[in-house]
Amino acid sequence: MSADNPQWNWTQSTVLVVEDDPASRELLTRRLARDGLNTLAAADGPSALAVLAQQPVSAVLLDIGLPAMSGLDVLRTLRQTHPADLLPVLMVTAFDETERLEEAFDCGASDYLNKPIHYPAVRARLKMHLERAHAARALLQARERETLMLQATNDGIWDWDSTSQRLHHSNNWFELLGWGNQPAPDTIDGWMARIHPDDQSETRQSFERFVSDPDQTRLKLQYRLRGGDDDFRWIETRGAAVRDALGQCLRLVGSHTDISALRYVNRVTQLPNLQRLIDRLDTHLQRLRDDPQGRVGVLVAQVLDIDHQLEFASGQTFGKAIEIMAETLYGRLGDRVQIGSGEQASQIVLLARDPHVDDAALETLARSLHDILQGGVTVLGKAIFPRLCVGVFAEAATHAQTRQSLAAAQLAARVAQENARPTLRFDTQVLQAEDRRKRVLGWLRDAIEDGPIEPWWQPILCANGVLAGFEALARWRGPDGQAISPAEFIPLAQSSGLIAALTDRILQRSLAALAQWRAEGLVAETAYTSVNFPPSALLDPAFPQYLSAAVASHDLPPSALCVEVTESDAAAPGEPMERITTKLRRLGFRLAIDDFGTGYSSLASLNRLAFETVKIDQSFVRGMMEQPRLHEMIRAIVGMARALGLRLVAEGVETQEQAQALGREGVDRMQGYLYARPMPEPDLRQWLQNRRVG
Repeated sequence: MSADNPQWNWTQSTVLVVEDDPASRELLTRRLARDGLNTLAAADGPSALAVLAQQPVSAVLLDIGLPAMSGLDVLRTLRQTHPADLLPVLMVTAFDETERLEEAFDCGASDYLNKPIHYPAVRARLKMHLERAHAARALLQARERETLMLQATNDGIWDWDSTSQRLHHSNNWFELLGWGNQPAPDTIDGWMARIHPDDQSETRQSFERFVSDPDQTRLKLQYRLRGGDDDFRWIETRGAAVRDALGQCLRLVGSHTDISALRYVNRVTQLPNLQRLIDRLDTHLQRLRDDPQGRVGVLVAQVLDIDHQLEFASGQTFGKAIEIMAETLYGRLGDRVQIGSGEQASQIVLLARDPHVDDAALETLARSLHDILQGGVTVLGKAIFPRLCVGVFAEAATHAQTRQSLAAAQLAARVAQENARPTLRFDTQVLQAEDRRKRVLGWLRDAIEDGPIEPWWQPILCANGVLAGFEALARWRGPDGQAISPAEFIPLAQSSGLIAALTDRILQRSLAALAQWRAEGLVAETAYTSVNFPPSALLDPAFPQYLSAAVASHDLPPSALCVEVTESDAAAPGEPMERITTKLRRLGFRLAIDDFGTGYSSLASLNRLAFETVKIDQSFVRGMMEQPRLHEMIRAIVGMARALGLRLVAEGVETQEQAQALGREGVDRMQGYLYARPMPEPDLRQWLQNRRVG
């Protein structure tokens, strides 16, 4: 920078003159002031150091031959706090002191002047050194600004010279990477070696294409990089190229940004995502490869029963609930685990940190998950009480593989959920259950298309014995001739996307049979059939038209069909279900809440939705004569239904005593083994004929 630059004027500087001779000191300060410089003066070393400690000084003219404290002693002292590039010190020496100049330069002198002073030389040299010091201060400030900006943005600067093949990084970048004292890579190959194996090939190819293509000027890469702490981070690298006239890349300069907060976070739950956990588990296994006692422990907690407890309008509230549960677990378990999200937002994955975790510790950890969340958590001011199904996987680190370990724990969690078990450890039985699931799923696809799945019907009778209708229940015998329980294949149909096709088959066969029985006079024109529908149906705007077309195709009125939805499904909040249930009732369809008392519906939801029948779950009916508390609960359900103008059906009625007690409470329709078991069409036809004859 030139001294004539309008942004800086050398005469704005302050010069300290340190001279023990009053006349010389006065003459020099006067000449400097005449040139417009600010001047300060000191007669000895201690006075000079005092001035430097109290006031900003741009340069020092220092007499080498001061009494008591020599000029060299002063120089040594001030250089402890004032570096040479920022504060020039010009030594003023007599001819008999020139032999001390070498020592002066060793102590940090910037230049020297001989006595007697020749002022033009003083002016020229002082001006030069002031300009250099100003430039050094400007560079220092620029570096400080750069450092602050990099700290604020989590960025690092990199510079690659194609000629020397050397790679340079800013110091703060290695601090961000937790590098410590280990050697930093100073070549592209060294840098590439730190990139995740799954990202290395693509990153290298993209870099080499950029370097070799003369038309490319901007580089952008994203990859995972192993830091000094062996933990991976997602990095975005940007760069700009300097090319020669032939397009050859001479130099690349750019920035690195840690984007882990974007790439390693589940957007629904705001927890570390599955990829983050995979990379951390992979690092954990790499550390334990040579440890014969090393063990890996993975837990996957499937969170259940919270969606119906939350009145949410979007997935954000659900995600917030999972986040709060995970934070609650981590707050209690601390550094015993690493925690994050699984394949589904409803899964919480925990990795045991203990490199030698044993089976007992994992079992204790699994129990802790249930215990910690048993008291519930508060989400947006509402208390919810989640239920967990926990899958556990443990194996020696020398045999474990990252993705297989997570998949095993996830599989154990799913099998635990399917079998209503709170915790299940992965073993051969879990594998057998998975094999069975895959086999049944294959059969199920064929059964829906080819017809082995058939409806069986269980009659619903009024309290006076008159037949009110039937509930259609899906029944199936597999290719091996063995009956497959609906508790097994219905959830499988739901999770595999086959539930709509399965429900349509049961609906069409049930309506066809009912129409035939009506035509033959086996049932009254008021008899109906009930079919269970998945919750997704009542959220589909086309569902009313679909049902209307179905009953019309069999020449039946809408009242011939009762749409059943379980209580848990009916409790899902939202206007779509309100609109569709209202439209179904307006069209003449019957609507019933099945398994009432086992879910989370409330008086508000019963009043809001257009159901006309409540079906009391059989778990209440079966024990009502032995357990007064269950009897009282049935009485409360009946009272609530009556207050809302709803009809009642009691399920699971098996004894005459139960039927009489239910009748006294005011239940007007009943269903159970006391009257008839579910029957295939030929057996039901015979049952109907026997009733008509009777």
